[in-house]
Amino acid sequence: LAPPSPGPWPAVLALHGHTDTPEVFVERTRLLELVEAGFVVLLLDQRAAGADYWENLASRRLLEAGHSLLGLRIYESLLGLRLLQSLDEVAPNRIGLLGHSGGSVVSNLTAWLDAGFAAYVSDHSSIYFNRVDGLISDETSPQMFRIHPHVNRLEAAPLPVYRAPYDYKLGMTGVIGFFAAELDGTPTD
Repeated sequence: LAPPSPGPWPAVLALHGHTDTPEVFVERTRLLELVEAGFVVLLLDQRAAGADYWENLASRRLLEAGHSLLGLRIYESLLGLRLLQSLDEVAPNRIGLLGHSGGSVVSNLTAWLDAGFAAYVSDHSSIYFNRVDGLISDETSPQMFRIHPHVNRLEAAPLPVYRAPYDYKLGMTGVIGFFAAELDGTPTD
């Protein structure tokens, strides 16, 4: 999603939560307000994020092979960052990261891993071991479970962080103000 006028614009990589699609995420959290304020928004569609049989199957198979669905999601997020950095309409040093629920669980770790993100907004955290009704979710990682207190201590992260209320219940005003200040953007009224 991009503003109608030419850039380069600051950008935000946005990751939805379980059982969402990018379209539902945009509508429910009013992400179009970011675009109206002058930000490019790239939404990744997190496959097998239905908190269901398929997510459980993918998570178990990857864990049995010594990998994790969490790791795959982080890799895809970093590819999204590289894509944004390559676009002419994006200022490559003014890219933020925004997560919701399971997307925050992925992003909480991603924010520590790459200096390409200049700011981060999160609405959730995890212990990186999630089993509900016998199903294992994408965020389950035995290695991450051991260090989850450090990952979730976002006030010590290497970039500015804004903790939003879960599901962005207060709207995008605080998020837009934070990203405008940290990404040197100029929100419109």
